Amino acid sequence: MTELVLMGEKALKAKQDTAKLQIKEKNNALTAIADAIVAATNEIIKANEIDMENGRNAGMKQGLLD
Repeated sequence: MTELVLMGEKALKAKQDTAKLQIKEKNNALTAIADAIVAATNEIIKANEIDMENGRNAGMKQGLLD
């Protein structure tokens, strides 16, 4: 299976699992996700810079890079 198919299957499972949670549990999960994103901000920005540079080097149009 391709990586995208696996990601889709995992997303569907997460959706189904999340639907069973109480509001407080969902809010706690969203808070944990937000905290993880904030903690990884520098890493995310660096990875994005690499992606942008790779796109420019590959001749990607500016509109797709924005």
